Amino acid sequence: APFVQTEKYTAPPAAIAIKERAGAEAGYVDWDIDPAGYAFFKTLNDGSAGYSGPAIDEPAFERVIDTFEKAVKADTLPPLPGLEAALAAVVPDKALVSLSYNWWVGRRKQLAMPLVRALRPAPDPEDADVVCVAFRPRVAEGARRMRSNNKKTFTLLSQLHAEFKRLATLLELVSRRERLKLELHRSAGDYTEGAHRTLIGRLGRIAHRPPAYDEGGLVAHKPAPSKSPSQPR
Repeated sequence: APFVQTEKYTAPPAAIAIKERAGAEAGYVDWDIDPAGYAFFKTLNDGSAGYSGPAIDEPAFERVIDTFEKAVKADTLPPLPGLEAALAAVVPDKALVSLSYNWWVGRRKQLAMPLVRALRPAPDPEDADVVCVAFRPRVAEGARRMRSNNKKTFTLLSQLHAEFKRLATLLELVSRRERLKLELHRSAGDYTEGAHRTLIGRLGRIAHRPPAYDEGGLVAHKPAPSKSPSQPR
């Protein structure tokens, strides 16, 4: 059945299935690393976050944050010791759990919502910041790009679309101008060629015109002598 927003929100079947799967399948990860998470992930491995142990890979980091989120009960954050024991087989060093926990708590406070989208409350349809914002599905491993999905990026995309439309219109006008210039060039060539033929024809008629005499009987126009082989004297 299609999702219908009502006064009392009821989670759609997909969100309910994710929550049920989180309890049934302990190995399934619903959290996709975001730009802020990726930046912290890089600081963990390069030592900027105060960690000098073995490096952690991206899937393991996603599993750590996903475990934190799914351990929250009634908006109460889980205690760190229990998480360290649960993630002992996932991370190469126990210190990673505490560092990731501190970042996760700060990120949760910054967003004021869970990091896993399926666990977030329903958005307010009257809120201008969430209008036209879509949820992206999980992408294949290795093809992930750092992207944000909010009202600001949607506005930028709309502006980019409008600029591309203006560019397409401008290109069409330039193409039309170039076609007119080509037609003008061809017309000028045809005119020049016709004028040249007319001039050659007139010059030919003048060259073969018989001599004309004035009133005194003198030749007024003497045609050009024709070349002939020399005669013997």
